[in-house]
Amino acid sequence: CTPITLMVGLIDLIAAENVHGMAASYYAGEITTHRTTGTLADGCDVSRPGNLTYEIVRELVDDIVLVSEDEIRNSMIALIQRNKVITEGAGALACAALLSGKLDSHIQNRKTVSIISGGNIDLSRVSQITGLVDA
Repeated sequence: CTPITLMVGLIDLIAAENVHGMAASYYAGEITTHRTTGTLADGCDVSRPGNLTYEIVRELVDDIVLVSEDEIRNSMIALIQRNKVITEGAGALACAALLSGKLDSHIQNRKTVSIISGGNIDLSRVSQITGLVDA
């Protein structure tokens, strides 16, 4: 018996609204560019995907979910407050999608795993995000 897995969020397939070259390409059916401003998820700040990555995503991914900067920030704060985990914005994308409810239709009545990774964040950035100092 082979389990069926719905893949949502492999690589950067939960992406920031501000920079989502992969999502724009995925839905356009060809490689394209998308970037409005920067993102807290700077590890995923890629406005145009590479050819190989695009082909893999096009073949294997069921959906791409976009999250806002506020949702990323709220996710990072929730991880700090509730779990005592500090992660960079890119590492909090899956958590942002889960907390915002944007994955509810994908995960209803299913076991769900969210990978939280990426400790490459400066303490001054953490202070800005949590509101301890002015941005």
